[in-house]
Amino acid sequence: MEIVYIILGIAAFFHVIFLLTSIINITFGPFLRKINHSLIDFPLVSIMIPARNEEQNIANCLDSLLMQDYQNFEILVLDDNSEDSTWNIISDYAAKHPNIKAIKGGSLLPGWTGKNNALRQLVAEAKGEIYLFTDADNSYAQNAVSNSIKYIEKFNLDYLSAFPQQITKSFPEKLIIPFIDIVIYSFFILWSQYFIKWNIFAAANGQWIVCKKKSYNALGGHTAVKGRIVEDISLFREAKRKNMKTLTLAGTSVVYGRMYHSFSEIWHGLSKNIFGITDYNIPLFILINLILFVFIIMPYFLILFTNTFFVILSIFTILILWRLLLAIFFKHNIGIAVFLHPFLILIINILSINALLRYKYGSVSWKGRKMTVKDKEVSDTYE
Repeated sequence: MEIVYIILGIAAFFHVIFLLTSIINITFGPFLRKINHSLIDFPLVSIMIPARNEEQNIANCLDSLLMQDYQNFEILVLDDNSEDSTWNIISDYAAKHPNIKAIKGGSLLPGWTGKNNALRQLVAEAKGEIYLFTDADNSYAQNAVSNSIKYIEKFNLDYLSAFPQQITKSFPEKLIIPFIDIVIYSFFILWSQYFIKWNIFAAANGQWIVCKKKSYNALGGHTAVKGRIVEDISLFREAKRKNMKTLTLAGTSVVYGRMYHSFSEIWHGLSKNIFGITDYNIPLFILINLILFVFIIMPYFLILFTNTFFVILSIFTILILWRLLLAIFFKHNIGIAVFLHPFLILIINILSINALLRYKYGSVSWKGRKMTVKDKEVSDTYE
């Protein structure tokens, strides 16, 4: 019985930490939608979009970018060997809008991931002083670009990133995708990346990365992370190693993205990315999953062995308040977030096992490409 109370006590401690971290992020930001600064300079921004089989998304992405209140920008869109009508759509947009350039992607270079290879080609065509990397399945509020430049100017940032507000429609999306927000807003104080130099305090999302051209070149561009599947975090780690100023924001209500459309896409997409978040550190990855299992899932079963009402009430009050706050401020489904939380964590545990096994013994795949990963790098990439 004593071990039960020890586990429940540690579980309560973790939930308090998660709750307090969430409150700090919610209260103090940084949020992309909130920045008190008037621009002094208006540098040319090169907005770069790799697009592979994005016929359902690319028009919405381009329409919202064309509506930006920041005027000095170019849009470069690369068709990465799509098998649908993506090229026709971006070609039509380029013909109608002089600040949009359609680029036909070349072959996939050995040792490069598909996305990094596409970004390499986009950068070669970019003319701006500021580089903005985003995804074809995103959409944006009118102040997305201008607020990003304001943050860079006010805080003299080399690299900026924002986590989009995730659009979820199917039940699997509503259940699983909020885990991304749980990690970034409950396990990590966003301002810590700006003030703490250690590269372990590096977080980023490739759906919205903005950087100075000179800072990008100083890192060696995407060549420095050419074989990394989780290239966004790798870029920010490299930036912090070189003492560059980085900051990751909450992009809620400004940048929107729908990462996946089904359980199958979620399974393959997160299996590709989730292990890379820990920089392929197996002991750390296993430790995090053990903590999630023991102190988030097990309490639901351990309360069956205790009749101490105060212990039960304390744990679940903290848990419900934590998940309720995240759901309200980051636009999750409240019922699913609060009542199905342990099922989400269990799915993440199972998915993490799959990701680890794929890394050790198999390959990961995405959008028709398979990647075998060894020593953090893609050793063989093919279509």
